[in-house]
Amino acid sequence: MSTKGSTVGSGGNIVEHMLPEIECSFVHAGDVLSILLHTIFWQRTLVLLEPDDQWSESVQIGWTKVRHAAIEKEIDAVTHKMIQSTPHSKDGIQKIVQVQFLRTPKKSGGLWPTKSESKLAWEKWFVRLRITSNSASRADLSGQVRPVLDKICDAMQQDMEQHHVPKLDDGAMYPFEINLQEQAKTWGASLLGFAVGTV
Repeated sequence: MSTKGSTVGSGGNIVEHMLPEIECSFVHAGDVLSILLHTIFWQRTLVLLEPDDQWSESVQIGWTKVRHAAIEKEIDAVTHKMIQSTPHSKDGIQKIVQVQFLRTPKKSGGLWPTKSESKLAWEKWFVRLRITSNSASRADLSGQVRPVLDKICDAMQQDMEQHHVPKLDDGAMYPFEINLQEQAKTWGASLLGFAVGTV
């Protein structure tokens, strides 16, 4: 399975990053997802945190863990949900996890917030895994994961240069959401999803 992928441009005021798909075995999927999500959040966490450098034996790669209770809780929850919802398959099951970073617009001054004043996404990340029951060598898995980590870091640097990142008060953190996207069950449903822009 090809790991080719690209960063897609902004739609409206939202910058979207579609990461290359990684093929991994069922037993390694949780570690791979956790590493990728922690890397995204480490790059987007502007609060003062001490780096917690980790080494993954299963993936054979070094990474930085975000020591923040709310972030760790959400990453653990979506990782558990992904594993629990993935049947074993030799052909592979695609799973997409979406990370959204949000902002709250300035209030209009009214008593009740308007619809336009609810939290708005300004950046989205799509982490794509193809989970199979086949075992891959750790070298092969590391060879897939490492370029994706590099893409995350490169994209973050480009984003800072393009100034699309909202200003943040000292000591604050961007609101965020992590969601496991549901995949279409059939080929026909997939075509319908692409037609209406839901997959």
